[in-house]
Amino acid sequence: LCGDRRGGNAAFEWACPGLGRCEDHVRKNGTALRDAYWDIRSARVFQKAPTDPFDPVCSVCVEYERDVEYPSNELRTIESIEPPTPEGCWQHCQRDAECAGFVFDGGKGEEGKVSCVLKHGLESRKVSKGKVAGINKCTKQAPKCVVFEADYAYTSQSALSPSPLADRRDVTSPYSCWQLCDTHAGCSAFTFHGQDRRCVLMREPLSRQYEPNKGKVSGFKQCEHDRVLDCFAFERHYEVLGAPMASILAPSPTQCAAACAARGRCRAVSYEWDTQRCELQAEGHHRVYRGQRRAVMAAIKTCDK
Repeated sequence: LCGDRRGGNAAFEWACPGLGRCEDHVRKNGTALRDAYWDIRSARVFQKAPTDPFDPVCSVCVEYERDVEYPSNELRTIESIEPPTPEGCWQHCQRDAECAGFVFDGGKGEEGKVSCVLKHGLESRKVSKGKVAGINKCTKQAPKCVVFEADYAYTSQSALSPSPLADRRDVTSPYSCWQLCDTHAGCSAFTFHGQDRRCVLMREPLSRQYEPNKGKVSGFKQCEHDRVLDCFAFERHYEVLGAPMASILAPSPTQCAAACAARGRCRAVSYEWDTQRCELQAEGHHRVYRGQRRAVMAAIKTCDK
């Protein structure tokens, strides 16, 4: 009810003015929500083909590494797995709350024996021909900063990585693409191209295109910090105009404010919920009231943090 995908507190305050923070309202009025329900607009059902356990798009929670093992931190060994594949080993790992990853041996080495070793930690990574290591990305320790959008591609005027990253074909998953974005100080969003395993990092995505069945997954580097909002007070139904700096996509008003906070010249923002459009304004802007029907918000930057 109060999560980032619903817009967080900013969306709640927009829809329910005067009721305070979303979490506090839900906590105090739980009985009123006893019969609450969701209208589901649509649903898509995906079935993973069993032929390729290294599918970069469908393997959401596991990161496979070929010819790699992690020798230490053994949790337990599974002698017989079905199917006898890395995917079968992963099925055991994902059912174990302590499993941080695994090493699968397909029996092609000197011992000639299929085995699956679950790990409670992943250290001392080393090359080991014929083995497959798997990293469990859905544990409690996994990063929660990213929201993936399957079948969407983001574009921008300039990619951060024209060389060599944009030409590489060895980025194994959307998670790996996000990791590259997360470790790049200037990256705010990315698109993973599953068909050729390519990862494109962007400073600011300018458009968002729906492209079904092409193996594309996009996302924002979604680590939002509440302290950003200390310098911004959003007003519903207002826009700021007159001194445009940039027009970008942002998943929430907080991300829009964060983009402004990162620029010394930016003094105000406008955010439109329907399009996720974030307009950055420099000094010399003015406020415009857009009426009750426009799902827009505006904020003036009052400090620099």
